Amino acid sequence: MENNELVVKIERIVALESKLKAIKEIEKQIKEEKENLRQAMIEVNLKAWETPNKTKITLVEDTPETEIEVEVLDVEKWENDNESLVDRKKELEEEIKESQKDYINIETQIKNGRKGYVRITLPKEEKK
Repeated sequence: MENNELVVKIERIVALESKLKAIKEIEKQIKEEKENLRQAMIEVNLKAWETPNKTKITLVEDTPETEIEVEVLDVEKWENDNESLVDRKKELEEEIKESQKDYINIETQIKNGRKGYVRITLPKEEKK
């Protein structure tokens, strides 16, 4: 590949990266406008709207935080209060591991690789 071809490829990539940056800015604006629309729909208590071209806009309401109860084992306290069980558990785990040795096979598996890539960082724009 000649240097000219490489330069052309780099220039094309840089141009696309610049377009991608613009798209990301548009995505940010869309997100802000959607939030403004959401707030306006909440204010007027509008749940859904269909535009003349059949675009449907639906307000999906917030889901409030809920408090739930979850069982959590205090492992340190349990181990301190149940030393004999802890010892038996360790012995049983070792016994199981030892008994499994005759049943372990070595297999060859394919680990997926990762394609290399070129990272391009556009220069930061100076603030006006």
